[in-house]
Amino acid sequence: MRLEDLLVQEGVAIPAEKLRRVLDGAAGSGQHAVEALVDKGLIAEDVLAEVLARACSTVVVDLDRTPEIEAAQLISKTLAMEQLALPVSSSPGGKLRVAFANPLEPRARELVEEAIGRPIQPLVAPLSAIRRAIEQAFASRTTRVVKGRGEIAPEQTRKMEAPSTDTAPLHRLEQEATIEQRHEALLLALIEQGVITRADYAEALKRLVSRRRDE
Repeated sequence: MRLEDLLVQEGVAIPAEKLRRVLDGAAGSGQHAVEALVDKGLIAEDVLAEVLARACSTVVVDLDRTPEIEAAQLISKTLAMEQLALPVSSSPGGKLRVAFANPLEPRARELVEEAIGRPIQPLVAPLSAIRRAIEQAFASRTTRVVKGRGEIAPEQTRKMEAPSTDTAPLHRLEQEATIEQRHEALLLALIEQGVITRADYAEALKRLVSRRRDE
């Protein structure tokens, strides 16, 4: 589905003529469609992220806490900025989780998957979060002398403000995480394991809200 069609289907309040003009302008200048829509103030980035997540049966990921530097640097900064995408971490099924500003763009997924050399699981992140996470991920790249070779080689280091999820005790993570982040993590885990789909979650949520209204 094209982004334009999705926004119309979702009933996003953007005049059709203006939407078409902005997207055509972005395509002509090589600007990412999400950047054009958000930077021009036509839609809030968090709203757009939620719309895209529903369309792709995935979740909006919190990049302030999730990215692993080793995973993020599996692609070049140039590719990350051009496609507004960033590898996040490995999933239990062997795929690599990758956050996209727009996972509906097939070319972006193809280029990232080709660069990584393994299947990916697309997630969604707001535009500003993607931009910020890319800068942080590649700012942590340093160099060192490799013993015995006498040359400079890249070294990937962890310089995340948030504690590593590989070593931090579970109770500490639960104390630091918000209720929304815990719910998001649980939903993501259930979707990855094939227990539920995004549509199942939406339907269950609809029933719960309806039941509370009746009470």
